[in-house]
Amino acid sequence: AIPAWKPYSYRLDSDPPEYPQGCRVVVPVRRGWKVGLCCGVRHGDSQEDLAAAREFLDAAPALPTDLWDLGMWMSSYYMCPPGIALHSMLPGGFRPSLAGTLEPLPRLATHPIADIPGYVRPVVALLMKGAVPRRTLERVLGSSAEVHRCAGWLLDHNLVAWGVEVSREPSGRTTMFAELVADRPETKVSQSGARILEALQAAGGRSVVSQLLTEARASRAALTTLKRSGHVRLDRIVDASPSLRDGATSPLSLTPAQERAVGVLATAVLSRSFQAFLLHGVTGSGKTEVYLAASSVALERGLSAVCLVPEIALTAQMVARFKGRFGGRVVLVHSRLSPGERHDAWARATAPGTLVIGPRSAIFAPVTNLGLVIVDEEHDPSYKQGRDPRYHGRDVAIMRAHRAGCTVVLGSATPSLETYHHCLSGKYTRLDLPERVERWAMPAVSIVDMRVEPRTEGPLIFSALLRSKLHETVGRGDQALILLNRRGYARSVQCADCGFIPACPDCDVSLTFHRQSRRHLCHYCDYAEPAFETCPGCGGHRLGYGSVGTERVEDELRAILPDVGILRMDRDTTRSRGAHVRIIDAMEREDVHVLVGTQMIAKGLDLPRVTLVGVVNADTPLQFPDFRAGERAFQLLAQVAGRAGRSAAGGEVVVQSYLVDYPAILCAARHDFEAFAREELLQRREAGYPPFSHMVRIEVRCRTLPPLESHAEAIAHGLRATRRGSGGRFLGPAPPLLPRVGGMHRRHLLVFHQSRQSLHSWVRDGLAVAGEHPGTRMIVDVDPLETV
Repeated sequence: AIPAWKPYSYRLDSDPPEYPQGCRVVVPVRRGWKVGLCCGVRHGDSQEDLAAAREFLDAAPALPTDLWDLGMWMSSYYMCPPGIALHSMLPGGFRPSLAGTLEPLPRLATHPIADIPGYVRPVVALLMKGAVPRRTLERVLGSSAEVHRCAGWLLDHNLVAWGVEVSREPSGRTTMFAELVADRPETKVSQSGARILEALQAAGGRSVVSQLLTEARASRAALTTLKRSGHVRLDRIVDASPSLRDGATSPLSLTPAQERAVGVLATAVLSRSFQAFLLHGVTGSGKTEVYLAASSVALERGLSAVCLVPEIALTAQMVARFKGRFGGRVVLVHSRLSPGERHDAWARATAPGTLVIGPRSAIFAPVTNLGLVIVDEEHDPSYKQGRDPRYHGRDVAIMRAHRAGCTVVLGSATPSLETYHHCLSGKYTRLDLPERVERWAMPAVSIVDMRVEPRTEGPLIFSALLRSKLHETVGRGDQALILLNRRGYARSVQCADCGFIPACPDCDVSLTFHRQSRRHLCHYCDYAEPAFETCPGCGGHRLGYGSVGTERVEDELRAILPDVGILRMDRDTTRSRGAHVRIIDAMEREDVHVLVGTQMIAKGLDLPRVTLVGVVNADTPLQFPDFRAGERAFQLLAQVAGRAGRSAAGGEVVVQSYLVDYPAILCAARHDFEAFAREELLQRREAGYPPFSHMVRIEVRCRTLPPLESHAEAIAHGLRATRRGSGGRFLGPAPPLLPRVGGMHRRHLLVFHQSRQSLHSWVRDGLAVAGEHPGTRMIVDVDPLETV
């Protein structure tokens, strides 16, 4: 993707596809080649000065018209170039790799060989057989410089041209087949080869290679020999996406509140008009069953549906329920798929009556006849993309539903205050699920004031109450979750003799100590260095470890519960594919009785044997100077507390805090979202923060300070010069919480306006006045979730 605001123009030397807009096309850009998306074809214009497009890769648009229009809206709304927005909508399988080739021109065949320098002749010998990949030239000539030297002479004499080779490997999972050749030779074959031929004959002349070799008790080398001798041929085909098990579960009995919600949603789906709903249900109230029932209404009438989830790996139980209910009509889309698998999933999504489920990018699936869009846990910050285009999956889902004229359901026990405010204003319709299924009670919550806990040697991790409850829980065979939203062993290490603290050389932050890997690690840029036993500054041995992380909590749990199965779930333990599922499976099998982790354990877990949830430090989300800090704290505490008591056994929650009077903590302990929202919205209104205004964050980055300060001040000047009327304000430029990250110094500005349209116009005009500054990078984040 190229950050250009205007399309590039090229000459077409062949006929375009019938519907060219949205088709991929290979074009020359500067000295290389790129895969672009065709915006359209103009006839009659002079093309003499235009470079020629090489070839179209699609007969039909890779981005249909509805998705093209959505991408152009994203470009405008999120203030990013169209190519960046459209490129982000295509899955990996639609991004073929390009390799440069040197292609002979007709003149080369008749050019006198005596006139060609000796060092160029090896290349000419290769070119006589056709185009030669650049990587082959580098291998033959020994260096890239020598390739440039030889190619340069040939290019100067118009004997060759640079071309491109587009990889068209089979996408997705593939299966290799072996087939008998009808007119195979009568030559003698080995014993292994004879067994392969006999097994292949018995299979009707064609068989899957893996099965064939097993039946023939032969090696792949023997099969390769048969191919070379002309006895068999091999071919590879792309599998259909793995079939999901047929509908294995039946609809559950609905509570009266669920029935009311399903009735309203069914009517909305059948009306085929845009309507937005907030499904606000306490944790464990059966929101997933409502999603399933509403999806069934859509699919039974040939409509398609899209269900967004925060993170596919953390919602495995929910995905399993969708698979069990709808079988092969479910298409999973997520980042852990290979590019080919994503390509195949995209192709399957076009079938009528399909349900696509996945994280934020699943909203771009090319479903047809869209009838329902679901955004589960709509408050979750993972729906916001951290790179251009910095879109919010929930808001893009609402826009796609609006353009398709269909129903959108936003579900959460702790909705974002923006969504809740839209319900209060009548923009969205609220559907309530006020009770848990089976009328199970919400867990009782105890708040422990850590300021009055008796001091212990070393860090105070567990209060007396939480220790006692842990022993009681595992003693009766139940399970517990322990939350601390900070990974690693200790947030920092400090020498008690000289005060030395290891810090990241590229970020203004101390390094976190990871005991298991024996490394000091930066959680912002992933810089790492080996851990030390003695202070690098003075050689002292008195090293102190402060602000504990999940590793330290796990060690402490093993000390106080030595004979209990304990696992940890954080970014460090879930890097491998399938790690999330293995951990959850261990909890479901009850091989593990205590799971400690970061916010991962607050999402999507439905474990009936969990009767205790412990929060080691409820204050962690409140330590950031951000106006959403209280909202994040409430959501995290309420969500993790909701993991307890999902059975007749009941549950309880112990929250440890040094800020026991903070409204977010008190309201979460009472499971009282309404009280928290009223108080928080009142403060937001008085301060002029969203949802009572709209916001854009402008960040400038540079490796040196003078250009950074100059550009930031120019933006401030541009905003002052273009401000019109009242209702708008901006803060900054100022250093963010971390002034330097990844070696880049940072300054940012926060721009507010009560009118969204006026805000966008103001920011665009201000940035135009500021202009571009060499050496700096500017990031424009519309509707940012973070202001630090």
